[in-house]
Amino acid sequence: MKRFLVGLLMAIPVLSFAQSNFQKGYLVTNNQDTIKGYVDYKERSANPSSFNFRTDLNNEIKVYGVKECSAYGIDGIESSQRYVVRISQSRMTLNDLSTGLDTSSKTDTVFLKVLQTGKNITLFSYEDNIKRRFFIRESGMSEPYELIQSFFLAPNKTGVFVTDNKYVRQLKEVTEKFGMDISEEKLKYYRYSGADLIKLSSRINGDAAVKSTYKLTRFYAGGGLSISKVSFQGQNDLASKAAINNSSAMPSFQAGIDLFLNPAIRRFIFRTELSFFSSKNKVSLNEPINEYISDQSQAFDQLSLCLTPQFIYNFYNTSALKVFLGAGLGCNFSKYSNVISSMYNSLRKEFDIQKDTFKPEKFNFSFPISAGVVLNKKIEVSAMYSMPTSITTYTMFSASMQRWKFGVNYLFGKN
Repeated sequence: MKRFLVGLLMAIPVLSFAQSNFQKGYLVTNNQDTIKGYVDYKERSANPSSFNFRTDLNNEIKVYGVKECSAYGIDGIESSQRYVVRISQSRMTLNDLSTGLDTSSKTDTVFLKVLQTGKNITLFSYEDNIKRRFFIRESGMSEPYELIQSFFLAPNKTGVFVTDNKYVRQLKEVTEKFGMDISEEKLKYYRYSGADLIKLSSRINGDAAVKSTYKLTRFYAGGGLSISKVSFQGQNDLASKAAINNSSAMPSFQAGIDLFLNPAIRRFIFRTELSFFSSKNKVSLNEPINEYISDQSQAFDQLSLCLTPQFIYNFYNTSALKVFLGAGLGCNFSKYSNVISSMYNSLRKEFDIQKDTFKPEKFNFSFPISAGVVLNKKIEVSAMYSMPTSITTYTMFSASMQRWKFGVNYLFGKN
């Protein structure tokens, strides 16, 4: 298991470098000619200034930027258009806020991502290392203009933050221009976000908002093999280096839901998993403890229900094959039985057996890391390792549990 994880980590740079994600698309030249082909679709927050394009999957890759083409798109996913626009420069992060309203801006030629288009307006988004912005181009206008939201520190008022929602006033003018009677108070309910502004844009255009064909979530279920091992630390005879820590291999079952940051690409995933596993644990020391005591052991059975929120990253991400790494926090709820402590008493020549003197905790955290592959969007094969974490609260010694899991999941859904 450890060798598998180490090997996968070492392979990340090679796989990431070699990866491309060409999807059917197009570009529009400066002469307004449309060329069909394939666009290398990357999952990124900032709007790109260039992109990779090939007319055929076997042809050479060419790089196109804002100087070489006026628009491009990926069929059924997204499109971008080139414009010369004024871009606000006010900061959004707490440490960078200006004192008083910052109205600075710059003029640049950029690709704007199209969010919604219709007979009256077209809504765009643009994001760089400063912030995300939204733009509108009204029918009859050649260039879009920015819908502006600003944050700043109030002058002469320590610790007072001010939000200037200029975009609400701008939208009021737009709605009036196209004959819509929407009060400024109602417009305030539309947040400065893609989802809300798309809804309003569709309303201004008299169109129904187009729903994405890509699902935001996905369910899965599966099973596998769970391998657990207990060890003792501190002032306990079983903490000896000579102690034998038996591994317990038992079936496990899991189900969960995935939430995609970008459903079209599915590279970043927030996963919530509920798993069930059991183990039969035993630690023994087959050596004399003192003149009369030897062959000491501690055994217990464990049934656990584990809720694990985790982040998953597909560093190799194609339709046929995905390779991922994940990490999260396991919340383990356990029930114990057959808790038996034993030792051999040479004076009486018998084993002293005690029940329930060892009391592991019913709840504990674990810290799993995982790696695996997804085949044809449906079958996920993975390996997981949970680092040793304490399952006791004793003062002088502790017992910790580490766990490996090998699993196969079936991923539900069409996409």
